[in-house]
Amino acid sequence: MSNVTPMPADINGRDGRGRFASGPNNIGRPRGAKSRHARDLSALVRTLRDRAFEAFAVAIDNKERWAVELYFRMSLPNGLTTEMHGTAVEDIESATADGDISFEQAKALIANKKDGKAINELDDHRAMMKEIVEKLPKR
Repeated sequence: MSNVTPMPADINGRDGRGRFASGPNNIGRPRGAKSRHARDLSALVRTLRDRAFEAFAVAIDNKERWAVELYFRMSLPNGLTTEMHGTAVEDIESATADGDISFEQAKALIANKKDGKAINELDDHRAMMKEIVEKLPKR
């Protein structure tokens, strides 16, 4: 048994320390509730976004190495900077076997190819559907 008396919940359903209190009318933190810190940080990031992009562009224009490296690290799949002669699955497998690219880079390239194939197949399906609709009698 503790000799500390619990603080009563305030009108917002919080205990005396500001935490969500559990009880008959309050089951704790509501679903989807964001902390004040997360909200404040998100608002700060949104207000600084345009200035940050402008500063980043200026750094790239000034040929600052960190900015160029960051740009490519964020743009290329898993930091892939090795030039490859082909991106067929066999080319990716041989580059991985030769040690030119890592397993993670190969995995990212193959996933990228799968996504591209799915998009192409979707375009083919749309073209077929358009042909079918055109052949249907007009109302």
